[in-house]
Amino acid sequence: MRLYAALPLWFLIASCASSPPSGLDRSLYTVDVCLGGRWDALAKITPADPAGYLELDVSSSTLGGAAQKSIESKRGASCVTAAQPATCASTLANSSSTTGWRSETCGGAGCSTAQRFFVAEKGGAVSVVDTIELLRALVVPVDSPADAALLAAFADGATGGIECPGPQVLPNADGSFEVFLATGGAPCTGRHESRVHVSVDGTARTVDTASIAATQTCISP
Repeated sequence: MRLYAALPLWFLIASCASSPPSGLDRSLYTVDVCLGGRWDALAKITPADPAGYLELDVSSSTLGGAAQKSIESKRGASCVTAAQPATCASTLANSSSTTGWRSETCGGAGCSTAQRFFVAEKGGAVSVVDTIELLRALVVPVDSPADAALLAAFADGATGGIECPGPQVLPNADGSFEVFLATGGAPCTGRHESRVHVSVDGTARTVDTASIAATQTCISP
C-alpha cells in the first residue's frame, strides 16, 4: 500500500517549536537529522552512487488551479556530465509522476494537493523515482542515520514524518537503525507516533505506535 493521505506540513518544514507531548519513549535516541530546525530529506544521505544527482520534487495545485512544480531538496550538481546539458536540464524540469507520494490539505480557502517524487540524473540519463523500492535502490546499503530517516519517512504505510527538533534516530549495534516518526500535535488534531526499524538492506517496518487524542474541539471558519 502506498501512502496517499498522511503527509501534512512536516514534509514542507519541520516545527521549530517546543516538542509536543510524546507517547513513545525516546530516551535512548541519540541522533538529530534536522538542520537549522528543519528536515532536509537529502542533505545528509550517503547514496549508493555519490556521483549522481538527486532531487525531491513537489507538484502542488489548488482546486481548479494549474499544478506548479518546485524542488524541495537536492543533492549534487545536475547535468554536469551530460553530452547535451540543455536537453538534460529540460528533461529534469519537465519530469513528473502520477504515482508518487500524495497528500491533501484542506482549510477555509479550500483544498490543495501535493505530489512528491524523486528524480535521479547521471550522465544526462534522467529517471523518476516514485516508489519506495526505487528509492531504496539509490540509498542501500543504509549506513547513516539520514539514510534510515529517508526510507522510514517514505516507506509504504508510513504515518508521520521527521519532526524537529530531535533526536529522531537510534543506531543499533547490528548496523540497523530505529527512526521516530510523528504527525499532528496541535490541540485539536491529536497526534500519532511510530517507531520504524530500518535494516541495512533498506527494509522498513513499524515496531511500535502510539496515539494521543486531541484535547480541544476546533471548528474551521
